Amino acid sequence: MARNVYVTAMEPGSGKSAVALGLTEMLSRHAGRLAFYRPLIASADVADPAVEVARSRYRLAQTYAESFALTRADLRELDGPGGYDTLLKRVFDGYAALNAGADVVVVEGSNFTEATLAVELDLNVDAATHLGCPVLLVVAGRRRSAAQVLDAMHQGVATLRERGCVLLGAVCNRVAPDLLDAVRAGAPAAVGDVTVAVLPEVPSLAAPTIDEVTARLGAERLAGVAGTSRDVRRVVVGAMGLTHFLDRMQEGDL
Repeated sequence: MARNVYVTAMEPGSGKSAVALGLTEMLSRHAGRLAFYRPLIASADVADPAVEVARSRYRLAQTYAESFALTRADLRELDGPGGYDTLLKRVFDGYAALNAGADVVVVEGSNFTEATLAVELDLNVDAATHLGCPVLLVVAGRRRSAAQVLDAMHQGVATLRERGCVLLGAVCNRVAPDLLDAVRAGAPAAVGDVTVAVLPEVPSLAAPTIDEVTARLGAERLAGVAGTSRDVRRVVVGAMGLTHFLDRMQEGDL
């Protein structure tokens, strides 16, 4: 049986996928055959971005069909006798298909955008517990004070422990750089002996590229081929004469 780890958050916007891929990157150097599993994705008809990045980056042998169990449509049909247990069994079956050919399975929990927070929390906790996965909790630090980050971490760790999960550690992600020291100093009082990592907010990681904006808008390129892979750091609306507008442009503007 493969070793495993379940990376989960308790709210959207934590940067969980980046943490899961970072963990996969580290394990790829030491852990043998890898598999990457997401119990809940948006659609079975469209490849999940996180799964596809993992498959491409680490040359995973798994097929896409083995990489998902539940979709948004499945959660909408949750009502009915035994409905939740049926969905949970599909999670186990999907995991088993990957577990058989791997030494380590990285499981990334849901994004808390497909159903109610309570349903997704139950799904993540029950999946981690029944699969025997130690849990790495990712806590959102963006736009929060140090006290708010520490409180969110405390509540998250307490909830997972109450639900019977084994804690591998906690990652406070996207914390304002000037709050890193305060969060690190306050972590022991917030979560006791749980191993905690604190990662700063890096704006460029969330910035789309010109090519991504072009594709999303369905825009037509009229001229120029250079610089289309650069990050867009700020969007500016040019509602003034060109001479005045150019004075206000900065590096990274769109």
